[in-house]
Amino acid sequence: MSSIEVALVDEHFMHGKVAVSWCSYWDSHLIIVVNDELVGDKTRQGLLEMAVPDEISTRFYSIEKAIRKLSKLDADKRAVIITKTLDDLLALTDAGIFIPRVVLSSIPFENGDLSVTPDLSLSAEHIAALRLLQNQGVSIESRQTPEDEVSRLAL
Repeated sequence: MSSIEVALVDEHFMHGKVAVSWCSYWDSHLIIVVNDELVGDKTRQGLLEMAVPDEISTRFYSIEKAIRKLSKLDADKRAVIITKTLDDLLALTDAGIFIPRVVLSSIPFENGDLSVTPDLSLSAEHIAALRLLQNQGVSIESRQTPEDEVSRLAL
């Protein structure tokens, strides 16, 4: 059984704040970034990795590869998953990857979305999907950093 600590949904993927504060908060030394577009962009991967301290390992997976690999992840890895979009995260959970906690950090507004916070907007479809996850025991919250007040979303 794997030990995925949390999944962050952040359109910016990762930066120093994510790499240092979230990994420290969750006592994790592994970040797995899941996004089909990013997996083919080695230059951007290199730039993102520059924000990660040497003691934290980083992996970049397509959604398909993440589905294959995450189910086999060693229990001691304590991974933090980062996706750019909620759709990327939902592809993982729809494939049976259980993620106990989801932190919605930054999802930009799109036409028709409900603005939940200044950095977080959700479509009706996303709200319905998040409700299903909550019903499966997933904790869903919104915050930018571990130091921010936890805002549990009542969906």
